[in-house]
Amino acid sequence: MVVEFPTIDNIEGKALVIENGLPKSIHDYMEQVLLSYLPMPSFIDGINIDKKTRDSEVRFMQFNESNSYVREWLIDMADRYSRFFPITDGVERTKYSEKGSLVPEPVQVTTYRKQNFYNWHVDGSAQDARHMTIIAQLTNDNEYEGGNFEIENITLPSYTRNKGTVLLMKPHLKHRVTPVTKGVRNSMITWFQAKDKT
Repeated sequence: MVVEFPTIDNIEGKALVIENGLPKSIHDYMEQVLLSYLPMPSFIDGINIDKKTRDSEVRFMQFNESNSYVREWLIDMADRYSRFFPITDGVERTKYSEKGSLVPEPVQVTTYRKQNFYNWHVDGSAQDARHMTIIAQLTNDNEYEGGNFEIENITLPSYTRNKGTVLLMKPHLKHRVTPVTKGVRNSMITWFQAKDKT
């Protein structure tokens, strides 16, 4: 029996990109979220709408019994890969997250249509509860143009645009989504909080 391992790129110790890292069952559930959840305008800082900074649609999936496997997969990803993102405290001591020490926030499914974008921003600071960001690509790269996910001063592999690719990164890295020029780009995003900081 041949076992295939996913391609994993560690980008300068700041981001991990995992080709085909999203299980089909999770992707299929996110497709259902896109069809059945009401979209709302995207916002920044949790409450404010600013179309000069961000223009897209978002849907939030709360965890419940019917989608518990999504939460279980996210926790498994945190347990498996958080060691790549050690926590540094105020006196520059480094510690690594222990299994089960990171919990996911509700999942955000984001849709970028033509001319939608998200300018340079961060998902949190090194001092807040957010410890890791996960982004999963839900759309094939031939279904849209533009809409590139970029991290400042980091070159991501070309397969980052492929459906099923998962990207994990430190939330305080500056990143953006460039304007979509054709088609539609969908992605799944959530953030992991350290239990001891929540």
